[in-house]
Amino acid sequence: MTEINKLANKANVLNEELSLAQDAETIKKYGDLLLTIPNSNEIPFNDNIKINDWFSEDPYLHEITIAINPLHTYLENANSYYNKYNKLKRAQESLKIQIENTQNDLNYLKTIEVSLDNSDDLTELKEIKDELVLGNYLKEQRKFKSNNKRSTPLKVLSPDKTEILIGKNNFQNDYLTFKLSQPTDLWLHVKDIPGSHVIIRNNKVLSDETLELAAQLAVHFSKAKNSTKVTVDYTLRKYVKKPNGSKPGFVVYTNEKALIIDPDI
Repeated sequence: MTEINKLANKANVLNEELSLAQDAETIKKYGDLLLTIPNSNEIPFNDNIKINDWFSEDPYLHEITIAINPLHTYLENANSYYNKYNKLKRAQESLKIQIENTQNDLNYLKTIEVSLDNSDDLTELKEIKDELVLGNYLKEQRKFKSNNKRSTPLKVLSPDKTEILIGKNNFQNDYLTFKLSQPTDLWLHVKDIPGSHVIIRNNKVLSDETLELAAQLAVHFSKAKNSTKVTVDYTLRKYVKKPNGSKPGFVVYTNEKALIIDPDI
């Protein structure tokens, strides 16, 4: 998806800018060192000054070179470094927020990518379009009207006839996890990778074979389906929560255990 590439490039640029802004403490140190000059109100003769780095953790003092403006006093140069330091600190906070928001958008669109891979009928594709319109990722020329017809999660029976349900897009994931399943059902998801929510219906006795199959399905309907040694988390559905205001398909969970799966289906 073009938008995913754009967001990935944006994240790289923001991280590079943050890396540059991380130099803020060095900038502050330059200002502090300039204030150690006996008469900081003097006008310097050169455009740089060599001074002992009094703040170095090195037991042996060493000189560093600090660029300065020879038209200003040492005090004014120090204040100039402090102003730059304050700008960099503000930039750090802003960049961290931008990076987090960009990464969240990127992760979300990757779930859409998985949904598209998993879709095999027009109703599911329409749901994905509806979701993108609702999230303002797509513009609808006419007034948006949600599709009343909804697709249903995929159902699989394990060899011992236990029902396994798989959400194939984010709308299905939310419906499966918070409407269709029961608190005592087992919930599975590939760890830290976009993919389907998977539910094992509680039949009181869970076989290793059924758990393994459900984990394999979680991997198969995820971005990790072509990977090896994939971690699948599983927990009781009652430990899965949806934060207020979060995007479709997004959840947090606790009390999880993990299986390592080598996809072979």
